[in-house]
Amino acid sequence: MKKEDGICHPKITLVGTSAHMEDAQRTAGIELSDDSLLRVLSLLDATDLCSAACVSRQWRRVCGSKTLWTVIDLGNVVAQRVTHKRLLNLVVRAQGGLRALTIDDRGSVTPKLSEVTLAAIVQQSPDLAFILGFSKVCTKSVEHVFGADSAQELMDKLVQPDVSPADVMNACLFLQATGDFINIFTGTTLMSLPVVNGLISQLDKHASDRRLVHSVLAGLVSHVLKIRPVAGIEIWRALRAHFRAALTTHIDDNLIVHTSLYLLSVIHRKLVLEAQMIVLRDGACFAEMIAAIRKHAASYRVQLMGCKLMSRLVDNVESSVEAGAAGAVPTMIAAMWNFADNATLQADCCSGIYCITRHNAVHKAEAIRAGAVRAIEAAVQAHASNTDVQQFGSQALAALRA
Repeated sequence: MKKEDGICHPKITLVGTSAHMEDAQRTAGIELSDDSLLRVLSLLDATDLCSAACVSRQWRRVCGSKTLWTVIDLGNVVAQRVTHKRLLNLVVRAQGGLRALTIDDRGSVTPKLSEVTLAAIVQQSPDLAFILGFSKVCTKSVEHVFGADSAQELMDKLVQPDVSPADVMNACLFLQATGDFINIFTGTTLMSLPVVNGLISQLDKHASDRRLVHSVLAGLVSHVLKIRPVAGIEIWRALRAHFRAALTTHIDDNLIVHTSLYLLSVIHRKLVLEAQMIVLRDGACFAEMIAAIRKHAASYRVQLMGCKLMSRLVDNVESSVEAGAAGAVPTMIAAMWNFADNATLQADCCSGIYCITRHNAVHKAEAIRAGAVRAIEAAVQAHASNTDVQQFGSQALAALRA
C-alpha cells in the first residue's frame, strides 16, 4: 500500500505504451470521464502522477490539472534524485497553486538543492504555506528570499501590532525553511515567547485566512520545542482556544487539520518533558480532534497523527472517560480497518482502546459492539512480528474479554 498526503491506496504500476493502454481500455469497455479520472489520479503522489501522464493522451491532459499539484510530497524519493531542475518542473505544474512541499522527511541531506532552489519555489508559489526539508539543504543565509536583511528583522516584525499578513507569511516560511522538522527537539531557535504570542495573535486577526493559519501553525511546529524550558504551559494556555478554532473553522482542510494535530503532538512532548501533562489533559480538545479525524477518514496522515495523540492523552482515568464519551473508540476502530497495513497505527489504536475501556464498563460495552475485538484480533494476526502490536493488542483483548 502507498501512503500519500492524506491518502492510503494500493501502489499502481503502469506497464505498456500509451497506445497499448488505450487499446486495453477500449477493449474492456471502460471510458472514464475527465472528472472521474481526476478523482482517481488525486490518489497518487507526484512520482506516480508523472508515470500516469504517460498512459494516454487523456491521462496526460488530466495529469496537467493544477489541482493535482497543490501538495508535492517527495519525502520517500531517494534524496539524490531530487534535483533543482526536476523539482522546479514539478512546481511549475501547480501553476502557482502549490500549498505544501516536502522534499525530505527522513533527515538525509539533499545535496543537489540549495537556497537558489528555495528562492525559485517561493517566487513561483504565492499560495505556499508549508515547506519541509530545506533546513539541511541551504548552506547560506536565506533571509533575502523572504524580503529581509536578517533573521532578527523577520522575528521583530512578528511582535509588531501592525505587522502585515505578507510579513507574517514570510516569517513563518523562514521559520520552516530554517527549522528542522526531523529533529525539532535540538538546536537553537530565534523564536521566543513574545514571537509565539505574536504568531498566536495573528491567528486571532486572520482566523479565516486558510494559508496564513496553516503557515503559522507549521512555523510553530518547527521551533516551539526549542524555546527555553518550562514554557510549555504558557504556550498551551495561549494556544488552546486557537487550536480548537483551527480544527473547527478549517475542519474541511486536510493540511490544516494535520498540522494542527502535529502541533498538539509537539506541545504534548514539551509538556511531558516539563512534567506538566495535567495542563494539557485539562483541555485536550477531544471532541474537536475526533470530529476532525472522522472528517478525514481517508487521510493516512490525519489518522496516524490523531490516533497517536489519543493513545498518548488517555493514559489517565479522567481523560479516558472524556475521550470515550467523545467517540474515540469507534473512531480508532474505523482507522484500524482503513489502514490495516500500518503497524504503528494499529499499535496506537490498541493502546488507546485498552486505556479507554479497562476501567469503564460503558466504554467497554461500546467497544465490543463496535467490533473492537475483531479489529484487534485482525491487527495481532496481520502484524505477528511487531512487538508493539502484540503487546498492546494482547492487553486490549484481555481487558475486553475480562
